[in-house]
Amino acid sequence: MKLFSIHAVKLRACIVSLLAAMAFTSCGDSHLVFDYEGDCNPYYYVQYVYDMNMEWHDTFGSNATSVVLYVFDSATGNLVGTYRENDMAALSAPGYRMPVDLKPGTYDFVAWCGLENNQENLFTLRQSVSRREELECRMERQYEGQQAFQNKLLNALFYGKATASLPDEEGEHVVTVHLVKDINNIVLSMQHVSGEPLTTDMFTVTMSEANGYLAYDNSLKEDEDIEYRPWHVRSGSIDIAGTKADSDAEEGDNLNFFMAEISTGRLMKDRDPRINIYDNATGEIVYSIPIVKWATTFRSQQYKDANNNIHVISDDQEYLDRRSDYEVMIYLDNGAEGWLAAEIYINSWRVVFHEEGLK
Repeated sequence: MKLFSIHAVKLRACIVSLLAAMAFTSCGDSHLVFDYEGDCNPYYYVQYVYDMNMEWHDTFGSNATSVVLYVFDSATGNLVGTYRENDMAALSAPGYRMPVDLKPGTYDFVAWCGLENNQENLFTLRQSVSRREELECRMERQYEGQQAFQNKLLNALFYGKATASLPDEEGEHVVTVHLVKDINNIVLSMQHVSGEPLTTDMFTVTMSEANGYLAYDNSLKEDEDIEYRPWHVRSGSIDIAGTKADSDAEEGDNLNFFMAEISTGRLMKDRDPRINIYDNATGEIVYSIPIVKWATTFRSQQYKDANNNIHVISDDQEYLDRRSDYEVMIYLDNGAEGWLAAEIYINSWRVVFHEEGLK
């Protein structure tokens, strides 16, 4: 009997010790013992999604070249941490998440993507940022006298912001930052209705807009007018004889064209940047195209993604943020008073106007 009591006490002590060890290693939840190996700390991550495009599909992995993340205390606006990733292999890996070392609390996460690993980086973040309102991104520019201009293909720049509360709970917690592309490429092409050749020395194309400074919330800060000049201009001729589109064309019939590509910053629905086309022979403006007004006016309200799902865009700013490529096509004619626009198309939509409304 005495022997049994000794064994019973030892057995009970062993069980108590085992239960205590299990409670300590599992943080009160025994099924997490193997998952977390006794680590009861919370872990925080930030993931990035770029589906603000016309495909409604996340293409972050194929677009991101680098990420700079600023984390601000939401209540005070003070900077609490900065995180960077410029390993393109890591960024392109499926399910990439950036670990952040933060205490539980509520934060503003502000990210700029695409500032590194480019052929030429044309954007600069402000240095020595300590508060949220100090953060800004500036586009580099050149000068001719007092005139600022930009004539290069801008590297793809993405912006994202999210506000999230990080809980003091064990496990992994992920904050998702949705990105917007802040760079646009505009392709202007012109053809003569009679088929006459158009050469690169006949026209000068520019677009002016004060959109070279972006604030921490991606709004436009006060800036000087930047004259955007084409980063690529060409003209040429295509033999259209025998093509399906022109089955009646004869040998030697050509399609002659002039093309200019302009790279610019973020477009805003409440602003009126214009593409100006100058006749080099006279120095006068031939056409002044309100690209934002026409792009948002002559567009559809419904769009299909790759899976044929229907999406409705009711807000013009969402449309401008989703679309980063714009096409302007002009069919020219010339008469006694100079050049005339026989037809103008914006992203394949035909613009109908009175002639005096062009200039």
